[in-house]
Amino acid sequence: MNNELLDPFVNGYEEETNKFNEWQEHLRYGTLDIDKLKYSISCDQTYSIGCKRSIVITCLDQIAVNVPYTVGEELKSTGNWRHLADLIFPTRHSFFSTSPYAENISEHQPSSIHS
Repeated sequence: MNNELLDPFVNGYEEETNKFNEWQEHLRYGTLDIDKLKYSISCDQTYSIGCKRSIVITCLDQIAVNVPYTVGEELKSTGNWRHLADLIFPTRHSFFSTSPYAENISEHQPSSIHS
């Protein structure tokens, strides 16, 4: 992983399912690469024409500090998940989870829909 971080930016987590095993080894952390994520989404669109797309960002209760991300090789950081969602999906709805429980998922409409 070319953007791996040695110092994770998360709090402790009680029910971690990503335990060490022979296939995935240790849980790894990295900088969110907005360009790669958008590219992956565009590749998926080739195989899922006509499907509704949303993004769900989970485990926000485990984030200890602002999350590092890159756009066009520029390193930035934010604690504003709505801003990140707008960068990834500027015209689509996003959902956020701030706890391990599904009832705590909230919806966000991008700023481009509001205008």
